[in-house]
Amino acid sequence: MLLIIVLPIEPSSSESKKIYKFISGYFEDWSKKNMTKYADRFHEKAVIYYYYNGSIKQRDKKKFIQQQQEILYNPSSSILYEKMTSISIKHDRDTAFVTAGWKLVKKDSKKLGIDRFILVKDKNRRWKIISFVFYRTD
Repeated sequence: MLLIIVLPIEPSSSESKKIYKFISGYFEDWSKKNMTKYADRFHEKAVIYYYYNGSIKQRDKKKFIQQQQEILYNPSSSILYEKMTSISIKHDRDTAFVTAGWKLVKKDSKKLGIDRFILVKDKNRRWKIISFVFYRTD
């Protein structure tokens, strides 16, 4: 059975609610600069892609987390927070496909984009990001 939910309203099934909470936490942890919790949302073998104008950059979890820390802890960074603006969830028992719209707020500007996640359950049956591609839409 494949469940499809398109939100900004919270989902109704218990598993979709768990996924919604997991992805919401992803954005909250990043915005609060809680990199330990943020990094724990990724599977140890996760691969992350950034798509821009036909070009793709690929990072493993370690390199991606390191880059995010450099961005967030850079004294000249004007980033205030990132907020999820919409979400679509499709899942079965062990995998999920999530599309989340986002808004990145800086001191002097706002950026819009999309994250497309693939989630898997780890050996403890917790959702983890195994892969995602992100890109801007503005």
